[in-house]
Amino acid sequence: MVRFRCQVYARLRPVRNPDIESPVRVVVSTEDDDESGVRRRVPRGLEVSLPGRRALDHDSGAPDNHQRAHRFAYDRVFGPNKSQAHVYKHCAAPVVDSFVAGYNATLFAYGQTGSGKTFTVTGGTRFADRGIIPRALSDVFAHIERHSAESAFSVFVSYLEVYNESVYDLLCPDHAHLPIEKWPKVEMREDRSGRLNLRGLRVYEARAEDDALHLLFLGNAHRMTAETPMNRASSRSHCVFTLTLEQRRLDSDVVRSSKLHLVDLAGSER
Repeated sequence: MVRFRCQVYARLRPVRNPDIESPVRVVVSTEDDDESGVRRRVPRGLEVSLPGRRALDHDSGAPDNHQRAHRFAYDRVFGPNKSQAHVYKHCAAPVVDSFVAGYNATLFAYGQTGSGKTFTVTGGTRFADRGIIPRALSDVFAHIERHSAESAFSVFVSYLEVYNESVYDLLCPDHAHLPIEKWPKVEMREDRSGRLNLRGLRVYEARAEDDALHLLFLGNAHRMTAETPMNRASSRSHCVFTLTLEQRRLDSDVVRSSKLHLVDLAGSER
Protein backbone atom coordinates (compact mmCIF):
# COMPACT_ATOMS: atom_id res chain seq x y z
CA MET A 1 0.00 0.00 0.00
CA VAL A 2 1.34 3.43 -0.93
CA ARG A 3 1.69 5.84 1.97
CA PHE A 4 2.17 9.54 1.48
CA ARG A 5 2.74 11.05 4.92
CA CYS A 6 5.86 10.88 7.02
CA GLN A 7 5.73 8.16 9.66
CA VAL A 8 7.85 7.85 12.79
CA TYR A 9 8.70 4.56 14.48
CA ALA A 10 10.60 3.83 17.69
CA ARG A 11 12.64 0.70 18.33
CA LEU A 12 13.97 -0.28 21.74
CA ARG A 13 17.17 -2.25 22.00
CA PRO A 14 17.55 -4.77 24.83
CA VAL A 15 19.09 -3.42 28.04
CA ARG A 16 22.74 -4.33 28.46
CA ASN A 17 22.26 -5.47 32.06
CA PRO A 18 19.13 -7.65 32.42
CA ASP A 19 19.22 -7.14 36.20
CA ILE A 20 18.46 -3.43 35.78
CA GLU A 21 14.83 -2.49 35.23
CA SER A 22 14.32 -0.35 32.14
CA PRO A 23 12.79 3.10 32.76
CA VAL A 24 10.95 2.84 29.42
CA ARG A 25 7.50 1.25 29.11
CA VAL A 26 5.69 0.55 25.83
CA VAL A 27 2.19 2.04 25.70
CA VAL A 28 -0.32 -0.07 23.75
CA SER A 29 -3.50 1.39 22.25
CA THR A 30 -6.59 -0.40 20.92
CA GLU A 31 -7.97 0.67 17.56
CA ASP A 32 -9.78 -0.52 14.45
CA ASP A 33 -7.78 -2.24 11.74
CA ASP A 34 -8.03 -0.21 8.51
CA GLU A 35 -8.38 -3.29 6.31
CA SER A 36 -10.37 -5.82 8.35
CA GLY A 37 -12.19 -3.50 10.74
CA VAL A 38 -11.27 -5.80 13.63
CA ARG A 39 -10.21 -4.23 16.91
CA ARG A 40 -6.53 -4.80 17.60
CA ARG A 41 -3.88 -3.77 20.08
CA VAL A 42 -1.02 -1.76 18.59
CA PRO A 43 2.05 -0.39 20.42
CA ARG A 44 2.07 3.31 19.59
CA GLY A 45 3.71 5.06 22.51
CA LEU A 46 6.51 5.13 25.06
CA GLU A 47 6.40 6.17 28.69
CA VAL A 48 9.76 7.16 30.14
CA SER A 49 10.10 7.36 33.92
CA LEU A 50 12.52 9.97 35.23
CA PRO A 51 12.52 9.80 39.03
CA GLY A 52 13.63 13.01 40.70
CA ARG A 53 13.72 14.95 37.44
CA ARG A 54 12.28 18.48 37.46
CA ALA A 55 9.81 19.00 34.63
CA LEU A 56 7.59 21.87 33.47
CA ASP A 57 3.85 21.89 33.99
CA HIS A 58 2.32 22.13 30.51
CA ASP A 59 -0.47 24.49 31.67
CA SER A 60 1.41 27.02 33.79
CA GLY A 61 4.96 26.57 32.55
CA ALA A 62 6.15 26.39 36.16
CA PRO A 63 8.39 23.58 37.41
CA ASP A 64 6.40 20.46 38.30
CA ASN A 65 8.33 18.43 40.85
CA HIS A 66 5.65 15.74 40.89
CA GLN A 67 5.92 14.76 37.25
CA ARG A 68 7.78 11.48 37.05
CA ALA A 69 6.97 10.21 33.55
CA HIS A 70 6.82 11.52 30.01
CA ARG A 71 4.80 10.00 27.19
CA PHE A 72 5.75 10.03 23.51
CA ALA A 73 3.51 8.99 20.62
CA TYR A 74 4.67 7.18 17.47
CA ASP A 75 3.09 5.43 14.52
CA ARG A 76 4.37 2.19 15.99
CA VAL A 77 6.77 1.05 18.70
CA PHE A 78 8.96 -2.04 18.43
CA GLY A 79 9.90 -3.58 21.76
CA PRO A 80 13.34 -5.07 22.51
CA ASN A 81 12.13 -8.59 21.70
CA LYS A 82 10.96 -7.79 18.16
CA SER A 83 12.91 -9.44 15.34
CA GLN A 84 14.46 -7.84 12.27
CA ALA A 85 11.78 -9.50 10.14
CA HIS A 86 9.02 -7.98 12.29
CA VAL A 87 10.52 -4.50 12.08
CA TYR A 88 10.93 -4.76 8.31
CA LYS A 89 7.38 -6.02 7.77
CA HIS A 90 5.70 -3.20 9.67
CA CYS A 91 8.14 -0.34 9.03
CA ALA A 92 10.05 -0.79 5.77
CA ALA A 93 7.95 -3.11 3.59
CA PRO A 94 5.25 -0.46 2.93
CA VAL A 95 8.00 1.96 1.86
CA VAL A 96 9.42 -0.60 -0.56
CA ASP A 97 5.90 -1.23 -1.91
CA SER A 98 5.61 2.48 -2.69
CA PHE A 99 9.00 2.44 -4.38
CA VAL A 100 8.22 -0.43 -6.77
CA ALA A 101 4.85 1.22 -7.48
CA GLY A 102 6.76 4.19 -8.92
CA TYR A 103 6.97 6.58 -5.97
CA ASN A 104 10.09 8.15 -4.48
CA ALA A 105 10.61 7.07 -0.88
CA THR A 106 13.05 7.59 1.98
CA LEU A 107 13.68 5.70 5.19
CA PHE A 108 16.30 6.81 7.70
CA ALA A 109 17.45 5.67 11.13
CA TYR A 110 18.12 8.32 13.78
CA GLY A 111 19.35 7.85 17.31
CA GLN A 112 22.20 7.88 19.77
CA THR A 113 25.39 5.91 19.24
CA GLY A 114 24.88 2.28 20.20
CA SER A 115 21.09 2.41 19.92
CA GLY A 116 21.03 -0.09 17.05
CA LYS A 117 20.69 2.08 13.93
CA THR A 118 23.26 0.26 11.78
CA PHE A 119 22.02 -3.13 12.99
CA THR A 120 18.49 -2.17 11.96
CA VAL A 121 19.50 -0.75 8.57
CA THR A 122 22.20 -3.19 7.42
CA GLY A 123 21.91 -6.09 9.88
CA GLY A 124 24.14 -8.43 11.83
CA THR A 125 26.24 -11.48 11.06
CA ARG A 126 23.42 -14.05 11.07
CA PHE A 127 21.10 -14.52 8.09
CA ALA A 128 18.10 -14.02 10.39
CA ASP A 129 19.56 -10.65 11.42
CA ARG A 130 19.51 -9.19 7.91
CA GLY A 131 18.67 -5.51 8.05
CA ILE A 132 16.33 -3.30 6.08
CA ILE A 133 18.61 -2.83 3.06
CA PRO A 134 19.24 -6.55 2.31
CA ARG A 135 15.56 -7.35 2.84
CA ALA A 136 14.51 -4.46 0.60
CA LEU A 137 16.82 -5.72 -2.14
CA SER A 138 15.24 -9.17 -1.89
CA ASP A 139 11.75 -7.71 -2.19
CA VAL A 140 12.66 -5.45 -5.13
CA PHE A 141 14.18 -8.25 -7.19
CA ALA A 142 11.36 -10.62 -6.24
CA HIS A 143 8.93 -8.01 -7.58
CA ILE A 144 10.94 -7.78 -10.80
CA GLU A 145 10.86 -11.55 -11.24
CA ARG A 146 7.10 -11.69 -10.70
CA HIS A 147 6.42 -8.98 -13.29
CA SER A 148 9.18 -9.69 -15.84
CA ALA A 149 6.67 -11.07 -18.37
CA GLU A 150 4.85 -7.75 -18.59
CA SER A 151 7.49 -5.10 -17.86
CA ALA A 152 11.18 -4.37 -18.34
CA PHE A 153 13.18 -3.25 -15.31
CA SER A 154 16.55 -1.68 -14.60
CA VAL A 155 18.00 -1.22 -11.10
CA PHE A 156 20.83 1.19 -10.28
CA VAL A 157 22.76 1.58 -7.03
CA SER A 158 24.75 4.41 -5.48
CA TYR A 159 26.20 4.67 -1.98
CA LEU A 160 27.54 7.89 -0.48
CA GLU A 161 28.94 9.02 2.83
CA VAL A 162 28.77 12.45 4.45
CA TYR A 163 31.75 12.88 6.75
CA ASN A 164 33.05 16.14 8.23
CA GLU A 165 30.69 18.11 5.96
CA SER A 166 32.12 16.50 2.82
CA VAL A 167 30.48 13.94 0.54
CA TYR A 168 32.35 10.82 -0.60
CA ASP A 169 31.54 7.96 -2.95
CA LEU A 170 31.62 4.70 -0.99
CA LEU A 171 31.74 2.67 -4.21
CA CYS A 172 34.97 4.19 -5.49
CA PRO A 173 37.33 1.23 -6.15
CA ASP A 174 40.41 3.24 -5.08
CA HIS A 175 39.24 3.77 -1.50
CA ALA A 176 40.72 0.51 -0.26
CA HIS A 177 44.21 1.81 -1.03
CA LEU A 178 43.96 5.48 -0.06
CA PRO A 179 43.47 7.35 3.24
CA ILE A 180 40.32 9.41 3.65
CA GLU A 181 42.27 12.63 2.99
CA LYS A 182 43.03 11.39 -0.53
CA TRP A 183 39.49 10.39 -1.44
CA PRO A 184 37.98 12.51 -4.22
CA LYS A 185 35.02 14.50 -2.95
CA VAL A 186 31.62 14.41 -4.57
CA GLU A 187 30.55 17.87 -5.72
CA MET A 188 26.97 19.01 -5.21
CA ARG A 189 25.64 21.18 -8.03
CA GLU A 190 22.17 22.57 -8.65
CA ASP A 191 20.97 22.77 -12.24
CA ARG A 192 18.66 25.37 -13.78
CA SER A 193 15.56 23.38 -12.85
CA GLY A 194 16.57 23.34 -9.18
CA ARG A 195 17.56 19.68 -9.13
CA LEU A 196 20.59 18.67 -7.11
CA ASN A 197 23.27 16.79 -9.04
CA LEU A 198 26.10 14.88 -7.38
CA ARG A 199 29.12 15.13 -9.63
CA GLY A 200 31.62 12.32 -9.10
CA LEU A 201 29.15 9.86 -7.55
CA ARG A 202 29.29 6.48 -9.28
CA VAL A 203 26.03 4.75 -10.16
CA TYR A 204 26.17 1.03 -10.95
CA GLU A 205 23.55 -1.14 -12.59
CA ALA A 206 22.57 -4.19 -10.56
CA ARG A 207 21.19 -6.94 -12.78
CA ALA A 208 20.55 -9.31 -9.88
CA GLU A 209 20.14 -9.26 -6.12
CA ASP A 210 23.69 -10.56 -5.64
CA ASP A 211 25.07 -7.62 -7.64
CA ALA A 212 23.30 -5.14 -5.36
CA LEU A 213 24.42 -6.98 -2.22
CA HIS A 214 28.01 -6.93 -3.43
CA LEU A 215 27.82 -3.14 -3.82
CA LEU A 216 26.32 -2.82 -0.34
CA PHE A 217 29.12 -4.89 1.21
CA LEU A 218 31.76 -2.96 -0.73
CA GLY A 219 30.41 0.35 0.51
CA ASN A 220 30.18 -0.87 4.09
CA ALA A 221 33.84 -1.89 3.96
CA HIS A 222 34.74 1.66 2.93
CA ARG A 223 32.71 3.40 5.62
CA MET A 224 34.67 5.88 7.66
CA THR A 225 34.66 5.09 11.39
CA ALA A 226 36.18 7.09 14.21
CA GLU A 227 36.30 6.89 17.97
CA THR A 228 33.67 8.56 20.14
CA PRO A 229 33.50 8.68 23.93
CA MET A 230 30.53 6.29 23.83
CA ASN A 231 31.55 3.68 21.29
CA ARG A 232 35.02 3.20 19.83
CA ALA A 233 33.63 1.45 16.75
CA SER A 234 30.83 3.95 16.18
CA SER A 235 30.35 5.31 12.71
CA ARG A 236 30.78 9.07 12.63
CA SER A 237 29.24 9.56 9.22
CA HIS A 238 25.87 9.68 7.52
CA CYS A 239 25.48 7.04 4.81
CA VAL A 240 22.89 7.03 2.03
CA PHE A 241 22.24 3.86 0.02
CA THR A 242 20.11 4.75 -3.01
CA LEU A 243 18.21 2.45 -5.34
CA THR A 244 16.88 3.76 -8.64
CA LEU A 245 14.25 1.67 -10.38
CA GLU A 246 13.33 2.24 -14.02
CA GLN A 247 10.37 0.26 -15.31
CA ARG A 248 8.53 0.15 -18.62
CA ARG A 249 5.60 -1.95 -19.67
CA LEU A 250 6.45 -4.01 -22.76
CA ASP A 251 3.46 -2.55 -24.62
CA SER A 252 4.47 1.05 -23.87
CA ASP A 253 7.34 3.47 -24.45
CA VAL A 254 6.78 5.28 -21.15
CA VAL A 255 9.57 4.77 -18.61
CA ARG A 256 8.71 5.31 -14.96
CA SER A 257 11.58 6.06 -12.59
CA SER A 258 11.59 6.06 -8.79
CA LYS A 259 14.23 6.36 -6.08
CA LEU A 260 14.52 4.71 -2.68
CA HIS A 261 16.92 6.31 -0.20
CA LEU A 262 17.92 4.18 2.80
CA VAL A 263 19.86 6.28 5.29
CA ASP A 264 21.97 5.35 8.30
CA LEU A 265 22.66 8.55 10.23
CA ALA A 266 25.60 9.12 12.54
CA GLY A 267 25.07 9.07 16.30
CA SER A 268 22.87 11.96 17.42
CA GLU A 269 24.88 12.80 20.57
CA ARG A 270 26.91 16.00 20.62
